Amino acid sequence: MVRINGLSKVFKMHILKGKTIEGFKDVTCSVKPGQALGIKGKSGKGKSSVLKCIYRTYMPSRGAIEYDSKSYGVIDLARANEHEIINIRKSEISFITQFLHIIPRVTAIDVVAEPLLGSGVGVDEARERAAGVLTELGIPKALFDAFPSTFSGGEKQRINIARSVIKAPRLLLMDEPTASLDKKSTMTVVELLKGLKAKGTTMIGAFHDMWVMEQISDSIYEMDGGL
Repeated sequence: MVRINGLSKVFKMHILKGKTIEGFKDVTCSVKPGQALGIKGKSGKGKSSVLKCIYRTYMPSRGAIEYDSKSYGVIDLARANEHEIINIRKSEISFITQFLHIIPRVTAIDVVAEPLLGSGVGVDEARERAAGVLTELGIPKALFDAFPSTFSGGEKQRINIARSVIKAPRLLLMDEPTASLDKKSTMTVVELLKGLKAKGTTMIGAFHDMWVMEQISDSIYEMDGGL
């Protein structure tokens, strides 16, 4: 589903008089539909930057990211226009980041339901489906109508995960999705991700926990080392 060839990212630091810093270079890997690719490497090797280039939070400096899109057929995400990227994010790709970007005074259940509302699902159905995912991730019902800004770090991350998987995306990107979770919550997330894979979601993720990576990944790409 995704074929990455010669992908590189160079950052230009304007506050350092235009000095350039190499984020990563010549990443080449691929993942088949319904499988998961783990990205392994020491801190600072560019794992998160690779994911951000796929999602197009960052614009790649060189290389190609061929994605078999439902909307456009095979499309190079490194060169797609902004309209195409926005549409693909809305309908096909989700990204679990390390941190939840809190929406002020919006309840947990509505934070999770919002992606469904944006795709035309009714309020009642969206909230019902959000409640199901929150329950699966171990969020107590008493917290559904609370504001995530009051939650612990682990609870916020589970809200983040629930929001990212609520639509069962075709492609799920993950940047250290279990980094702030305890062992019990990590196990729950692993089972949820396995369930998504079984239903056909393709995944690319960077993990700090090798056990989690091995549980989910069908193949592992090592930064600077290849497959």
